[in-house]
Amino acid sequence: MTSNDNYVTVEIFNARMDRLEAINEKNLALIQKENAEFREQIKEDMRNGFDKINAQIIVLQGDTEGLKHDVTGLYHWDYWLLSIILVLFAMPQIIAGVKSLFSAITDGIVSILTLFKR
Repeated sequence: MTSNDNYVTVEIFNARMDRLEAINEKNLALIQKENAEFREQIKEDMRNGFDKINAQIIVLQGDTEGLKHDVTGLYHWDYWLLSIILVLFAMPQIIAGVKSLFSAITDGIVSILTLFKR
């Protein structure tokens, strides 16, 4: 083997190394491009997800306000309904209690007046 043969071998080696570097740079550029596209896609997906979550939160807030209004209305009507039911069921006892109170008062007044008449 002569030095000229070595020179050709080194030239072939250098040419192949240059070709491999070019292939590597091309692949690196392709990977970087795909990574950038992937990052943009992830960002877009996250934005869309947050927009959907935000929209659902707004809907839930509206539903919650509506339910609060409904519960307040039910709370008000429940008291009226309970009061009416209690009055209907308790009215006979209330009337009997008032009658007995008045009769006790009148009996007391009558007994006091009879004491003074004697």
